[in-house]
Amino acid sequence: MLAFYNLHCLSFLIANSIYMKITGVMMKSLDAMQESYMQQVYQCLSVGMAVSVLFYMVLYVAMAVIFTVSLKGKP
Repeated sequence: MLAFYNLHCLSFLIANSIYMKITGVMMKSLDAMQESYMQQVYQCLSVGMAVSVLFYMVLYVAMAVIFTVSLKGKP
């Protein structure tokens, strides 16, 4: 159970790093003087969050599959 929790935490950290990188790159291109600045900020955050959730689900499923396969090999 501890191994599964560690894999869960690892997948969260990877997804969070991807979120931070995506939002950082997207925020650099914004101009704070535009009228639609806040709308663009919310769009960047929502895109980053959607990608983060997608990567988190994929990584979580992959880690769960690895964990179950490794348990099947044990007697």
